[in-house]
Amino acid sequence: IEKDLKKAFHFYELSSNQGDSDAQNNLAKCYQFGIGIEKDLKKAFHFYELSANQGNSIGQLNLGICYQFGIGIEKD
Repeated sequence: IEKDLKKAFHFYELSSNQGDSDAQNNLAKCYQFGIGIEKDLKKAFHFYELSANQGNSIGQLNLGICYQFGIGIEKD
């Protein structure tokens, strides 16, 4: 299959809207790095936070990194 970053983003978004914490974490990465969508660090932080609040350990790790480096939030 041919690589399609916009479609990947679309399907992460669909799963995220259904509450899937892995998809929320992946959607956050898309926003953080501009994968299939325009880069938006505040949205990246938001989706990492959603994932982390559901107990997703990778989401929690990434949320900590956001706080450490000030990605989408004030550095803390």
